[in-house]
Amino acid sequence: MYICLEGLKGCGKSTLLGRARQLLTTRQVSFDLVAPTSSAPLERSWTERMSAWAPCLRRLDAWNERLYADRSRYATEAGQWQRPLVLGDRSIVTSYATRWHKWADPHQCVSRVNTLEAHLPAPDHIILLDLDPGQAWERAQARQRTYGQCDETLPRLRQAREAYEQIRRFGIPRLRHTQWHVLDAGQEPAAVFHDWQALMTRLAPGAFAGAPA
Repeated sequence: MYICLEGLKGCGKSTLLGRARQLLTTRQVSFDLVAPTSSAPLERSWTERMSAWAPCLRRLDAWNERLYADRSRYATEAGQWQRPLVLGDRSIVTSYATRWHKWADPHQCVSRVNTLEAHLPAPDHIILLDLDPGQAWERAQARQRTYGQCDETLPRLRQAREAYEQIRRFGIPRLRHTQWHVLDAGQEPAAVFHDWQALMTRLAPGAFAGAPA
C-alpha cells in the first residue's frame, strides 16, 4: 500500500510525518518512507553534484526540472516497495501541481511530467492536507527560512491550492486508481495527527493488524 501526503508548503506535512514515523516505529509496523522531491546523495546524482558546485543553476527552470526528475528516480530506486506500507513524503502529484499552470495547458503538463518521471509509481491513496493559503503564508513567515521562499508567496500558495483542486478533478489517467482523502490542516497538529491515524487505520488495516499498541 503506497499512501502519500500532499499539501501546500506550511501545511504541517513534516510535523505529521515525524509523528507518524515515531508511531509506526513504536508499533513495529514494517514501512518505508519515499520522498521523491528530497535531495539524492551526491555520489548517486550528477545533477545534485552540479547544483552544489554551481548554485546559480537552481535559478534555471529547465535545470530544476531535470534535478527533480533525478531525485524522483533515486527515490524510486531506493524505495523498499515490497513492504506492506510505503509512506510518501509527496508524490508525482507534486510535480503536476508545480507545473500545472506553466504552459497554460494541463495536458502538456501531464505529458511532460509523465515522460520525465515515468519510473515513479502512482499512489494508491493521496492524503491532501488542505490549508487556506493565507494561513499557509502566515506559517511560512513564522518559519523565517532562507530557501524555497519563491514558492511561499501568497499568490504562489493560492495558485498551488488551485492546482491541487484541479488535479483532483482532471482525470489524469496515471491516477485513475488513486483515491483522494482530504484532512483539515488548519487544526492544531495534534488534531491533524488524530485524523491521520483514524484514516490510516481504515486505509491500511493490514499494516496495523497485530502491531503492539
